[in-house]
Amino acid sequence: MENLQNKHIKKITKNSIKVLGNRTYSTYSKSVINPLTPKLIKLSNFATMDIETISINNNQIPICITSCINPAKTANLFLIDPILLNSNLELSVSKLWESYFNYLSNNKVSTIFVHYLGNFFGFFLYKALSSSSQIYYLKTLSKLK
Repeated sequence: MENLQNKHIKKITKNSIKVLGNRTYSTYSKSVINPLTPKLIKLSNFATMDIETISINNNQIPICITSCINPAKTANLFLIDPILLNSNLELSVSKLWESYFNYLSNNKVSTIFVHYLGNFFGFFLYKALSSSSQIYYLKTLSKLK
């Protein structure tokens, strides 16, 4: 907060305080920062998702996807095929995502909340979506104006 006593520009040394001048602008305003007002969105059938990875040859590989669909509220676990993983890494990851996307499609899920999507997990999801044979449309729930 700005106080009248802080409007002076001061130089403080060991033995004295010298006023060098005055600030000609204010650093306090009630209208500059306002709280965001959230826009409520009603969702009928949405899912949550989390991805678990392991390091293979210094590369992170998704091996498990967990998901919960509302209103069923039952958790589902999608695991990579460990035998296929040893013989064909790319195919095993592709089949993991294919089973997850089929699950979402069969349950008519339109919105997915993904933990840590903007950084680490977004890479895996976008890579899987871009190599899928189905067409998916992505959008954010709300935008800041």
